[in-house]
Amino acid sequence: MESVEVRGIRVWMRQVMDKNGWSANRWASLAGTSSTNITRFLKDAAHCPSARTIAKLALVAGTAPSFTHQTIQQGEVNAVALYDTERNRLGVISVWGVKGEVEAYKLGVAWPDFQMSVDDILVVKRNHKAYEAGDTVVAIQDDKFLVLRATSEKNKFISDSIVYAAKDLEIKGLVVQVIRNLHD
Repeated sequence: MESVEVRGIRVWMRQVMDKNGWSANRWASLAGTSSTNITRFLKDAAHCPSARTIAKLALVAGTAPSFTHQTIQQGEVNAVALYDTERNRLGVISVWGVKGEVEAYKLGVAWPDFQMSVDDILVVKRNHKAYEAGDTVVAIQDDKFLVLRATSEKNKFISDSIVYAAKDLEIKGLVVQVIRNLHD
């Protein structure tokens, strides 16, 4: 069982990288340390970064880890089917804090306009309501996997300056989480 301190550092690291869209390499580079200090710890808590490394990371992030005990409540973890972008089932992953009809897609190509990299995993929730401008969605068109942004025009989506009509798409759902590849 991991300690409150280890959990606090791990949660903080993931929150900082998610909030800033940083890979472990990017954050470590900004802090003047090795990305191994981050990736190794996130994979295996036996390799805890030194206080000096945490201080460097905190200075760049503008925040520090919290060491208050935060228990994970029952029912917050959901087992989700994982697919590649050709819709081949890869297995099952666990996601935290997402309920309902959910599936996940591992990206085989980068989507730079959406700050998504190869091997990022998109957690997608089926959403039967109208999408709001700026929402990121996953859709299929003619067997092609697409990441799109909802426009202010109802039932219209855009990616790479191409506008798509909802009626021409199989919309898989709203992207509610991106699980970042920490190796790059």
